[in-house]
Amino acid sequence: MPLEWAGANRTIIRMGSATTESTIAAESVRPRIATLDLLRAIACLWVVLSHSPLPPDCNPILRRIASSRGGVVGVDIFFVLSGFLVSGLLFQEYQRRGRVNAGRFLIRRAFKIYPSFYFFLFCTVVAIHLFANDPSKASIQRVAAEALFVQNYFPGVWGHTWSLAVEEHFYLLVAISIWLMSRRGGSNPFRSWPILVLILSFACLTFRLSIASEPSSFRTHVFPTHLRLDGLAFGSLLSYFQVFGGNTWITRIRSLRVPVFIGGCLLLSGPFFIEEKLDTVRRAIMFTTDYLGAGAILASSLTFRRPLPISLAGLIALGRQSYCIYLWQAVVLNWIVPRIESRLSEINPYLPCVAAILLSTALGWIMGSLIERPFLALREKLAPRSR
Repeated sequence: MPLEWAGANRTIIRMGSATTESTIAAESVRPRIATLDLLRAIACLWVVLSHSPLPPDCNPILRRIASSRGGVVGVDIFFVLSGFLVSGLLFQEYQRRGRVNAGRFLIRRAFKIYPSFYFFLFCTVVAIHLFANDPSKASIQRVAAEALFVQNYFPGVWGHTWSLAVEEHFYLLVAISIWLMSRRGGSNPFRSWPILVLILSFACLTFRLSIASEPSSFRTHVFPTHLRLDGLAFGSLLSYFQVFGGNTWITRIRSLRVPVFIGGCLLLSGPFFIEEKLDTVRRAIMFTTDYLGAGAILASSLTFRRPLPISLAGLIALGRQSYCIYLWQAVVLNWIVPRIESRLSEINPYLPCVAAILLSTALGWIMGSLIERPFLALREKLAPRSR
């Protein structure tokens, strides 16, 4: 049985042989696409896997996939998807209405991001002060860095929330940029968008290369926004071509979707087979190949015409909960799994890793249902999507 819908609004995804170019264009402005939720689920599970405990003598291939490199790839896929989806909302709004309401866009993003994040931050900070041996890990300075989304420049409470700061900075920049450009009017006031993305990408790569040989840490070489915006920007470039490129762009991608998809997989998987050090030119370039690979896979998936099998429904649903799973994995991996790891390892050496993934998914799913979903419903009442 084919899977033909995904998302709260049961968005129909018609990908049969009779689908026309106009149908695909109409689908592109709909709120959810199943293949993108599937990519989001894969990225989320990849990140959790890279943080999960594995036995020292585990399979070498699995060790490579589950390495810190795998976590970086998962985050880069998230960045391209976020850039594509978020900028697409603004481009599509202009295409429909001839103007952009940046304020409403930012309010809607706030309803999506802030309730779940601040609830997570509040609960974990309270728990650290009540139960941790070192409450300084949740000092006022660290909490302030998290609350203000500058934890990718200053020490925060948690290590994994740096990517949320990069995305928040991008949301603000892209909303302001698209709003300013939209004021010029016309059918497409964003013609210079590809040039801006190219300049930004070159600047980010240059910044990374300029510090590649310096002694460093993750905080100075991986986390900062000015080093990581290019992945999100590349996603926005794909969105621009999808909205304003017309049927020509879709037709070209469809005709090359197989080699584009294979090329994307090679770009993402190549560094797994190369011994890498943290602070090298190769590491700086790796982020560029990551977002190019993720973008190629994303572009090819947009032209996928066959219905997805119903067996993937669980993964697609998981993709919708990926934000909360990404947040709450830290609680499972730092506080829960270490307490039961030795007992689980006695049963099976891989069981702690399986438990980490399942518990992270379950806890994130629960928190998404309790916090994220009600606030998204409230968002539709207070700041509904433009029609």
